[in-house]
Amino acid sequence: MRMVILFCAALIMLFSVGCISHEKSTPAVKLRDFSGNDDPAAMEIAGNFAGGFAKSLETGDFSFWQKQFAPGNTSGITPAKFAAMRRELTGIFGEFRGSRFMGILITGNQRNYLWKLTFDRDTSTGKRVYEMVFSVRIFCEEGKAPAVSGFGVKRF
Repeated sequence: MRMVILFCAALIMLFSVGCISHEKSTPAVKLRDFSGNDDPAAMEIAGNFAGGFAKSLETGDFSFWQKQFAPGNTSGITPAKFAAMRRELTGIFGEFRGSRFMGILITGNQRNYLWKLTFDRDTSTGKRVYEMVFSVRIFCEEGKAPAVSGFGVKRF
């Protein structure tokens, strides 16, 4: 028992040191409101991003989605991580059948562009359809064009 306590204490000390950061903090991004001129560009950026994701889901080729990330930023998603995510989605929901734009939700000075992703799976009682929402969040930084600030998948 004493050995277990010592081992746990050593792990806590080891991992707690990793949580301390001595790096300088990055200045906060100053967002600006969308103008009427931003809306078409934001829709195009979100559409290309979601389209790349859908094409990558369909084909298994990460490069379609990877091309849509800002240069030097893939949000930590590697081809291997994408492949694992795709395996998980298709393993649970079945074959990817397509996507369809649903609309935009405004959250302050950001826009959330929403697509419905459709999968289907053969079951003993026939085909079962599974749908989820893929969102692409767009923001406008002061002095810059609209850009992707986040994305995600939500199952209901």
